[in-house]
Amino acid sequence: MPDRRRRGLAHPAGAPDRPAPRPPARRRELTPQARRRPPVGGIDYTGTDASNMYPDYVAPLLRIADIGKITATDIERIAALHPDLILGPTPGSRYDNSPGAMRKAKELAPVFPVDFGTSGDWRGPLADTARAVNRTAVHDKLKADYEADATRLRGAYTGLLGRTRIGVLSYAQNGNYSLDLPDGSDGVVLRDTGVTWGRAGKANGDNGVELSLEEIGRLDDCDLLLYRADAKGAPAGGLADVLRLPGWAHLPAVRAGHAYPITWNDVCSYRWGQLALRDFESKLKQYAA
Repeated sequence: MPDRRRRGLAHPAGAPDRPAPRPPARRRELTPQARRRPPVGGIDYTGTDASNMYPDYVAPLLRIADIGKITATDIERIAALHPDLILGPTPGSRYDNSPGAMRKAKELAPVFPVDFGTSGDWRGPLADTARAVNRTAVHDKLKADYEADATRLRGAYTGLLGRTRIGVLSYAQNGNYSLDLPDGSDGVVLRDTGVTWGRAGKANGDNGVELSLEEIGRLDDCDLLLYRADAKGAPAGGLADVLRLPGWAHLPAVRAGHAYPITWNDVCSYRWGQLALRDFESKLKQYAA
C-alpha cells in the first residue's frame, strides 16, 4: 500500500521510495510502450514511443520527446528527461519488447510495471495505470462514456448484429494473414457491441490468429469483413496482398460489396474505442443500406 502521508504514487514492492512532486511541480512520466498504454488525463508526459500509426493518437505523441523504439528503449534519453515515474511492461512479459530496459530504468526513477497480459485487452492495464498515477476518477469517466456508446449501439443494432457474422483482418506477412479475435485490442470493442464472429475468429485468449493465405476461404461464412487501412482507405499492414488474391474476390462478403476499410486498429483507450464504435456504426449502416 502507498504511504498515506504522501501524495504519492502507488509503487510496487522494491521500487525506490520517492514521493510524487507537489503542484505546481511538473509531473513527468515516460511511456516506452505507448501502444498498450495511452495517456491518462492530467499527466504531463515527457517521452514516448510513437510507433502506432493511428493518426489521431500519434499526433499528440509526436509533440513530446522520443525515447526510442518499442524494441529498443533509449535509457540515455530517458535519463536526460529526469522523470519522476516510469511506466512500462512487466519485465519478461509478452509485451516486454525491449529486454532489460525496465531493469535499467529503475536506476533513474520509480518504476511501475504494468501487466499487459497476452490477449491485447487494454482495459485492465489502463485501469492499473490510472491507479498508479492517481487518475482513477478520470479513468472511470472515460470508461462510463465509452460503455454508454457501446450500450446504445448494441441496443440499436441487436437484430443486425445477431444475424451478421463478422471478420476483421489485421495484417499479413510471410504468407499468412491475421484475424482479430474477441479477446484482443480491437475485438473487445466489437465484443462490447454484441457482434457475431465468423468461425475463424473464435476466441482463444490471444490478440489474433494467423492463417495461411491459402486458407482465405475460411472467411466464407462472414457476411461483413473489415480490414486495416491507411487514412486514404487503402489496405495497410500487408493486406494489399490479401485483397489481390483470387480467393478474396470470391468470398461472399466481398462479392456482395461488404468488405470495408478501417483505420482504428490496435485500440488501446476508451476515447479511441469510442471512435472505433462510431466508425463501426457507419459500416453497419453501409451494410444494411
